[in-house]
Amino acid sequence: MTFNKPVFIDKFFLYGTLKSDGPFYKLFSHFVLKNEPAYTYGTLGVRKGYPTFFVEGNYKVYGELVTVFNVRDVIEFLEPQYNDKVNTIIDVYKEGESDPIKAYCFVCTKGIKGVQILESGIWDNKNVNYREIV
Repeated sequence: MTFNKPVFIDKFFLYGTLKSDGPFYKLFSHFVLKNEPAYTYGTLGVRKGYPTFFVEGNYKVYGELVTVFNVRDVIEFLEPQYNDKVNTIIDVYKEGESDPIKAYCFVCTKGIKGVQILESGIWDNKNVNYREIV
């Protein structure tokens, strides 16, 4: 008889305005233990001025793997702030490592039609006018 062990996930993959250089990071930074550069596969796009991640696609999407404490509190705090769902679990990779790491991620639940695709897989917080999107 095989038993599946419960998996505790204390990480989030952040690809946009919640990254450590983004304007909204400070809203939950008191929960953060560690940030590391990372990537995943899917599609990064822009919808209404905001970065949006879709699990569909094979683009390399760059961001940060953030380790937190009080995972449930982070989910409960972040999810109502956005239309996307943060409780989706995806595989994330650190450069030079082949084993995937499970992490929560904001995933767009709306269709990809009409979204501007960022083929580079990089959202640059330095070149965004946040007054336009806030």
